[in-house]
Amino acid sequence: MYFSPENQPVNFHLSKLVSKFTGKHFDKSSLTEDEVRAIVDYITDNFFFCNYQRVSTSKQILEVSERLILENGVKIIVIDAFNKIESENGLEDNLLYISKLLDTLCTFAIKEDILIMLVAHPKKMDTGRDNQHRVPTPYDINGSANFFNKSDFVFTVQRTRRSKDDTHVIIDVGKVKFSNYGCQGRVELDYDRESGNYFDPAGREVSVNFNDSDFFDDEEE
Repeated sequence: MYFSPENQPVNFHLSKLVSKFTGKHFDKSSLTEDEVRAIVDYITDNFFFCNYQRVSTSKQILEVSERLILENGVKIIVIDAFNKIESENGLEDNLLYISKLLDTLCTFAIKEDILIMLVAHPKKMDTGRDNQHRVPTPYDINGSANFFNKSDFVFTVQRTRRSKDDTHVIIDVGKVKFSNYGCQGRVELDYDRESGNYFDPAGREVSVNFNDSDFFDDEEE
């Protein structure tokens, strides 16, 4: 389930997902109607989007999530981004508010046995001698150190922007609470502007291949 107010209207979000699944730019010259219809049908059956006119607070997000978990078996909640969540008391920047909200999300994720992916922006980063912004650490997330302290995993997506056409991206894993799921580290990838997917420097795609017939196998799902 997506809570992603920045990706409004939902049709815009759908077009981005279609591009990611197909690896093609969303336009008539790149995609056939059959391709779009097949992907949209799959998304309609497996993805859910909040009504952003009615859902804006953490309480409302979790109420919708709870219903979708029960009725549709949702296993992943994406909150994009943290600063789009409205608090009931207007204290979005309050340290206690952030701490309690993170506790609520962690408790909910454990209780429902799901993954919650929370997108949060870093504070304003300084540039180094090479005029490049350094990669933010987990403690550079804007608002509170508890974003690092209370999360199980923290990773950063950083564009290098060495030139206007530069597509180089650094994925920095700053925290892994449970070692059986991985470890800290860094990988450097290239970003494809046409599809929104990531590739390794050798050209191998680092994303789901939607054209794989096994992807449509109900038993696999």
